[in-house]
Amino acid sequence: MSSVTNSSVIEFNSDLVQHLRSLYGLETQERFDEAINILIEWIKKQDHLIQKDTRRDYLGKLIIFCKGSVEKAKVKYDRICTYRTLLPEYFEPFDKKNLGNMNSCFLPTPVKDDYRVFILKTYSGRFSRGFFNYYKFMLMISEYLQTYDYCNNILAVVDHFEADLQDIIKNTNVVELRNVLSIITEGYGLRVKGIHILTTSKAVDFFLQIFKQAVNSKIAQRIHVHAKIDTLYEYVPKDSLPLDYGGKEKSIETLSNNLINALTSKEFLEHYNVMKQFRTNEACRSQDKYSDHMGLAGSFRKLDID
Repeated sequence: MSSVTNSSVIEFNSDLVQHLRSLYGLETQERFDEAINILIEWIKKQDHLIQKDTRRDYLGKLIIFCKGSVEKAKVKYDRICTYRTLLPEYFEPFDKKNLGNMNSCFLPTPVKDDYRVFILKTYSGRFSRGFFNYYKFMLMISEYLQTYDYCNNILAVVDHFEADLQDIIKNTNVVELRNVLSIITEGYGLRVKGIHILTTSKAVDFFLQIFKQAVNSKIAQRIHVHAKIDTLYEYVPKDSLPLDYGGKEKSIETLSNNLINALTSKEFLEHYNVMKQFRTNEACRSQDKYSDHMGLAGSFRKLDID
């Protein structure tokens, strides 16, 4: 799989890769290779890691996501392998026929400061099936970024203008939400620049109360609510947004279909199935209550929100 290639989902500015490497002190190929070699040697020495032949370009992206820190990359690599072992059901392919009344996409081109903008738009309709299938979709997105992308941060736009927020709250399982967000941020190491929620619902305060239970305090402080689209333009350039939001980019439906097609392609599904095998043998790890360290939700029992 190509390390830096434009696609229908993500594109790269001409100097993005070199800029990020320079930003984190890895501007020369020699220093970058040295960082990757250190990580590879560490992986080989970990008895509890089942697979040890991760590709160099994959590990290089992980180091970039970790701001050039090999030590942080070791922790993230260990955590994602552990999550695949402890929560394997989250890493099954999603059912594209049951994504519900939602569209999701990335803006193809990074915006200022080299961050990616992710948009989730929900529409009117019932969400009685819950969101577990969508959580699996989110993890496949995270794997896609880890495989193909170089970026600095993720800015998420959650558009609930057309949805029944009370119905979303009612059918949200906080344990599942907390687990999937932990996997994304603590396992894949995606850094969240901000979460921008678009809604005029009177239930927004209760929604925020529920949502903040699933994120750490740092991310909770980066949540913003917008009652109109105009205030979002202060954070995302208007022209970069899809046509639906007054911008010049393709429609959110087109971008969403491009993302789904990429995630369900033969090439990516084969890769995803291979990566699911990069797990741990916990019997070979020292007993340090690692699941507690990662913030996993105890017995993972279902928590219903009435």
